[in-house]
Amino acid sequence: MRIPLALVVMLFGVIACSSSPTDSLSNAPADIQAFLAGDSAVGIRAGTPIVLSGTDVLMYRISYGPPLDCPSGCFYAQAYLAKVGSRVGWLPGASPVPMRRRFPVRAQDSTVFTATVFSQLKDRDANARFALALAIVCAAETPESFRRRLVSDVPNVSNPQFCTH
Repeated sequence: MRIPLALVVMLFGVIACSSSPTDSLSNAPADIQAFLAGDSAVGIRAGTPIVLSGTDVLMYRISYGPPLDCPSGCFYAQAYLAKVGSRVGWLPGASPVPMRRRFPVRAQDSTVFTATVFSQLKDRDANARFALALAIVCAAETPESFRRRLVSDVPNVSNPQFCTH
């Protein structure tokens, strides 16, 4: 009996996706690991640090949830996490992550989230750049001058559908 090739490919994809990705969050700071442990029901698979040199901003691209589109090679939903000082939280965006624990933007963050941070993110991860800009633009404490600058620098960040509090 011959098994159709499409079925073999699909079965292989399901088996390959049943294991988690190889990169882990074991090297992440303890407070990030503790934060993510609080969202264990989300099904966090892996985290990739986004290195921003010369800043005290630490970001991670987090893969989570069930495997998606395994016949094509499996991928996971993506979300972004930010840490500044002792504050850790999810950044807003299109992905459905536990937004009850959003990154708490403060008025003084305008000195932390400088042009250096956004230019480095532009070169490394445009989605992380958008998520960080969105968190700042949507925060009530953000100074209006900084908000205007981000809206002009980051396309579509002023879309009000993303700013749900």
